[in-house]
Amino acid sequence: MARVLVCLFLLFSTIVFAATPEEQLLQTDRDFQHATETKRAEGMAPYWAENAVVPQNPPLAGKQAILLHYQKAFADPDFSLEWIPTKAEVFAAGKLGYTVGNYVVRFKDKTGQRMQQEGTYITVWKKQDDGSWKVIEDTGSEAGPPHPAK
Repeated sequence: MARVLVCLFLLFSTIVFAATPEEQLLQTDRDFQHATETKRAEGMAPYWAENAVVPQNPPLAGKQAILLHYQKAFADPDFSLEWIPTKAEVFAAGKLGYTVGNYVVRFKDKTGQRMQQEGTYITVWKKQDDGSWKVIEDTGSEAGPPHPAK
């Protein structure tokens, strides 16, 4: 009888405490940030879809172009990119979603002074056939000009 009760409790707690699609997507973005923070460009690679786009000037189209861009940026040991996701939404069909949050980029300017740039971002995600989420578009907006790092 005790085994049955334990099994029922575990089943019930799994159902009650299962993460919502939004919580799962928010955690995926946190994992993406942690992988980038610890492994830099190499950590980013698994999170990009093959057809991802970063609409900057000029636009980056495709996973390889995006990774090449970030490999060059992260080759500079003074470059860092951090972000904090604050919200996720998954559309009704469950295949597309987005996360938003705040980011900070740190780097040295041409004079060697440590600088930082803050802003907000939106990342669009697509759920893959295996259940994982991949970035299909990523963009942001600067909060102001770069300034000396804190």
